[in-house]
Amino acid sequence: MKPRLHRSVTFWSGILVMAFISWAWADSFRGGTWVRYGLWSATNSNGGVEVGFIDTPVPAPLATGLRTDYATRFSVVVLPAPQWTRGKDFELEDQTKARWFVEKLREITSYREYLAHRMSLWPESSWGLFLPHWLILLAVALPWSGLLYWRARRRRRAAGQGAVA
Repeated sequence: MKPRLHRSVTFWSGILVMAFISWAWADSFRGGTWVRYGLWSATNSNGGVEVGFIDTPVPAPLATGLRTDYATRFSVVVLPAPQWTRGKDFELEDQTKARWFVEKLREITSYREYLAHRMSLWPESSWGLFLPHWLILLAVALPWSGLLYWRARRRRRAAGQGAVA
């Protein structure tokens, strides 16, 4: 009995999810897309997704944006490493903090440095997790291929038992 993958919901679901992740990966090098809802934020940029908790309320409950300068400002790393950052909450006045942030931003060459620098302005209870798209793709592809293998084995056993009986 042939496996007939084209009739499998598992097969097509995995293809669809991995195609979406691959598209997001390619799109992340063209610019940065972000959303912030309350204290939570998510960004798709520079080969990965950053999820964060910013312990500073914002006036609007939902904010979104698109940054095209991310693609040209930082050096491109196709397979970036995961990164965990915590807030540092420097004790500076708002205007001094803003001026310091912009001056330091000119020296930054990588997105990793940018994430660490940006988080240094937020309270210590804030955090950010950067997950590269290759890691997300791997986290989907491994269980998906395991499910396809299990399905093929189960179908092979069913076909073998049906022929004997």
